[in-house]
Amino acid sequence: MPPSAIACEEGRMLEPIFGLVVALLLGGYLLLSIVRPEKF
Repeated sequence: MPPSAIACEEGRMLEPIFGLVVALLLGGYLLLSIVRPEKF
């Protein structure tokens, strides 16, 4: 298997994890801004 194919496999595995992390961060920020708006 060429190295580029291995990198592509890693990218396919990391993409949903990265999306999940971003969604969790945005959700946490949204919750904080709703619960404690004076901080923002």
